[in-house]
Amino acid sequence: MVKKRRRSMAGERTQGPLQRDPFAADPSPIAATRGLATAGPAGLDTDDAVELDTAKKISKVLKDWTDPPAVSTTFTPEISGKTLKDVLAELQKLPEWGTGGGDVSGTGTNGEIQAEPSDDGKSYTVALKGKFFITLPKWKEYGQATDAQKKAWDDMIADLKKHEEEHAAIAYRGANKLVKALTGLPATLAAQKVADASGATQSDQDDFDSTAKTDHGKKDFGNFKKVVLDTSADPPPKPSGP
Repeated sequence: MVKKRRRSMAGERTQGPLQRDPFAADPSPIAATRGLATAGPAGLDTDDAVELDTAKKISKVLKDWTDPPAVSTTFTPEISGKTLKDVLAELQKLPEWGTGGGDVSGTGTNGEIQAEPSDDGKSYTVALKGKFFITLPKWKEYGQATDAQKKAWDDMIADLKKHEEEHAAIAYRGANKLVKALTGLPATLAAQKVADASGATQSDQDDFDSTAKTDHGKKDFGNFKKVVLDTSADPPPKPSGP
């Protein structure tokens, strides 16, 4: 679930990205059949679950992402405004200026993580699918802007992009930790391990956005700059009158 808190400080981005389970399969949370999670919390029909052999372990965890992973970038929403001041006003109406993170799911119909018996029947194999992404706003009138306005926008986008890419990197690191945690684990303990990994990764996301660090992009922290749209690059208003 995405939790959104509005912030209204001029020139700064609003609530940070991925305020939800970073291992959630869209649109429903990670569910698991074949004993990887209890059917109730997963929202599955108990008739679909297959009991796992308590003596068998997960011998192999397959992942479909590369190291480092491909991170998709989507430019949305499109913001309209003739000046940077107008654009900033529109940005401030958004629950968040950008997002970044990742989803890890299984190969089930609804993204369930499944434990498949190995060929020799002595263990289980788990296959994971990962998607890592960021979203950034697009300025509709960018092509008509002055060079100074374009630079101000580009500078903001560059800082926002770096911030969101770190959120995607946090999700990626969490996904790789999950792969390691599941490998060699008794299959009956996998559901709890998935939940633990999910919670740990969300904690890392929250820590990066904490007031002690970036404060959702509102302050400088290490190599991450405060995300600000400098409206002083707007040309002076034309004098009124005849």
